[in-house]
Amino acid sequence: MSAETMWWHRGLAPSFGLLALVTCVIGLFSVDGQRLVPFAAELAEPAHHGRVVSHMMTGPLGGILLSRAVACFVSELGGWHALYYVGAVLMAVLAVPLHVMLSLKRERPCIPYRRLGG
Repeated sequence: MSAETMWWHRGLAPSFGLLALVTCVIGLFSVDGQRLVPFAAELAEPAHHGRVVSHMMTGPLGGILLSRAVACFVSELGGWHALYYVGAVLMAVLAVPLHVMLSLKRERPCIPYRRLGG
């Protein structure tokens, strides 16, 4: 089941128990944010790693700071279920450009583990 589907079901939860279960499942499978930063750094030129990582970290930090205000606004307009519907739609829309942009993986040298230490 995709993350978008799980968010959609979260908005339709008829009881707190089902909401808690779906929330736990989403938490178990929501590691994409942690995977995007090193993946973006890997795709960048070595001289630009620091700049790429700082740009990539701006998104999650900005999201953390703005999420409560946006959640209050969306919930006020459409109830608390609307927040999960909006989240599902945004994730589905962003999945396509992320897939296209991040599938352009460059070749990288294969260095044996013993040679990494120096």
